[in-house]
Amino acid sequence: MSLLVIGPAALDRVLTVDRLPQAGQSVLARSLRLDVGGRGANQAVAAARAGARVRLLASIGADPAGERIRATLAAEGVETGFLLCEPKATPQSLVFVLPGGEKTVVAVAEAAALAEEHVTAAMAGLGAGDRLLVSGHLDREGLARALGEARIRGLATAVNLAPVPFPHSDLWPLIDLVIANAAELALHAGEGAVERAVRRLLALGVREVLVTLGAEGALLASPEGEVRVPAPTVAAVDTTGAGDLLAGIFLALRDRRVEPERALAAAVAAAARKVRHPGTLSAFPQRAEIAALLGGSD
Repeated sequence: MSLLVIGPAALDRVLTVDRLPQAGQSVLARSLRLDVGGRGANQAVAAARAGARVRLLASIGADPAGERIRATLAAEGVETGFLLCEPKATPQSLVFVLPGGEKTVVAVAEAAALAEEHVTAAMAGLGAGDRLLVSGHLDREGLARALGEARIRGLATAVNLAPVPFPHSDLWPLIDLVIANAAELALHAGEGAVERAVRRLLALGVREVLVTLGAEGALLASPEGEVRVPAPTVAAVDTTGAGDLLAGIFLALRDRRVEPERALAAAVAAAARKVRHPGTLSAFPQRAEIAALLGGSD
């Protein structure tokens, strides 16, 4: 079984700051780090480290940043044959990490266009039993194309709602799993409370909703009920990529037929480990650590 991830790969420039500047102000950063990131790359690497066979469809530039991303993904065992090399700059993100580990992200994505033939090629050979994970950065046409093709082929579908609005109510029934944090869920579902927003998405045709709750853990809801997994108490240093890590591990373990509650518990524990360290991919738990969190079972 395979997982196709469609989502951005980027070079993260991570600035550790005491506070964000107000209009007209400047602040000094405590540190600057470069790391491979982007929601698609993060989720792909997380899934690969959790034992999934992963291919990533993303757009990078013909520049050193793009080559760094390609080499990093290949070293992780992610299939890179569908990384599109565009004559533009590789996407980059400015990540501002505040005391306590919370972050604010500004992304620049020049090389981000995905045509119909790209999606079709990336899905070649996939079918029933395989999975699609799409990030919300795609425009409506691209998202509808990917979800529609996946449904025809019998793939289970998941959409990570970040980072843009999702005003496409007709597409909800094509999505088996929605992944979002509490703020994103409220934005897209139009309800303030997590529970109400979850119920609304399920009523619109989504089969499952996975809500990442930061220090409070995560919630998995379906028409049959819900599972809540609390997060271990840790001193957070940098939360960048933690939600992506959780999502990638959860899907990989579900792909391995691990029961949902056990898969979610391992994913939450891995995310808690990540936030104790600065960085994006460089701070993700390694394969052996993830296996240990699951108890080493298949």
